[in-house]
Amino acid sequence: MKKERRVPLACLWWMNPLNLFLATVIPLSLFALLIPDENYVLYWRTGKHFNPIDLALMGLIALTFVLGAVVANVTNKLPRTPVANSAEEFPWLLVFRLFQAGFVMTTAGYLIWLAICIGKGVSLELLLSVLKGEEGSIYITRDLGGEALLPGVTTCTQFGMATGVLGVLIGWRFGWKKTGWHLSILATMALVRALFFSERLAFIEVSLPPAILLLRLKLGQQITTRARKILSLLPIASVAAIFILFTTTEYFRSWVNFYAAQGESIFWHSLMRLLGYYVTALNNGALYFKTIGVLDLPFYTVQWFWKFPLMPLFSKNIDSYMHMLNDQFELILTQDANLEFNNPSGTFITFSDFGLIGASVLWFSAGWIGMMLYRAFQRGTAAGLLLYPFYFIGLTEVCRIFYWGETRAFPTWLYLLATLLLVRLSPKRALSPIMARAAVPPPVATS
Repeated sequence: MKKERRVPLACLWWMNPLNLFLATVIPLSLFALLIPDENYVLYWRTGKHFNPIDLALMGLIALTFVLGAVVANVTNKLPRTPVANSAEEFPWLLVFRLFQAGFVMTTAGYLIWLAICIGKGVSLELLLSVLKGEEGSIYITRDLGGEALLPGVTTCTQFGMATGVLGVLIGWRFGWKKTGWHLSILATMALVRALFFSERLAFIEVSLPPAILLLRLKLGQQITTRARKILSLLPIASVAAIFILFTTTEYFRSWVNFYAAQGESIFWHSLMRLLGYYVTALNNGALYFKTIGVLDLPFYTVQWFWKFPLMPLFSKNIDSYMHMLNDQFELILTQDANLEFNNPSGTFITFSDFGLIGASVLWFSAGWIGMMLYRAFQRGTAAGLLLYPFYFIGLTEVCRIFYWGETRAFPTWLYLLATLLLVRLSPKRALSPIMARAAVPPPVATS
């Protein structure tokens, strides 16, 4: 029997879904409670609605998530010892074809979207005005970009996330000449989208999951003790990088359009606004749940289902139900909060969709699934390497939105799950001559 090569993953402690979830939910919940009422008004122009009962509800979510993760750890039959990645076991020709298809669809989606944007009035002059910080220009491009979205067509841009994950796998196994330029184009398109159309999440989606996967693969080869220490502290550097990205985009978005005239420092403004996105999301979610209670039908956790392009064809009530909920949420924000900060949180909306018991079951399941995927990710199985990096991004956004159920996430889930199914069903055929010549030896792990 072939001896397994152990991989020291202790330095990636922050990748564990349990650690990440608790490190996100608990501090932000405490911030939401402890920040004084007057600071809510001063920094975010909203009333404070998050109270100790809401903190207890967040505690319930954390508890059920932890229980689900613990059960997964106990029942998971995979050995606990991480091993070197098994990426060499993929049917590589199939994976390469899927990567090419994903890249073509993503690029086509962006080109069609760009063409429609130009038709709507987005010009080079307008984009340059955004870079110059001319007042109001970023809002014009954002609105025109939103109007240019064509459901079912421009949605193809969201295949970029899955394509990035496949590209890293192929690049790691066969050299970056195979996929490096593809990944650069994907990142550039997403960065343009983030900078000119106020969609920072688009860039995070195509950069964070591939980076998480690359770190896992990197741990399959020899690294120094110093490198492991650096990796263990990577969350600190990541926070700094996120702040720099946020500050850069916020400069063109809100600071030059309003807050610069108030004499406010761009760095302090960005810090308060970044914190505000998460704190006000919890505040909004608590307000919405207290105002509306439990919905007749789940909506916020399964938005991809309700917003599927063909759904209105089956029933006119679907469209009216969505408009009713959107109007309802907007009215609540207008009366008691702030429309500028309109995230509903990814936590309280589970209570609105399913009630206390249903939400508890959902978060137990989320903890169980997350830990199962993480263990598979540690072992280097196809399911772990393909799915966990994308699951990870949902954990980072959980206090702001329920990312896994968003319309933008659906194409990625669909593509990655289809890829996993095809990988499982496909025999491990020999590599084509070109790919065989490009193949590099699998990394050697340390013990």
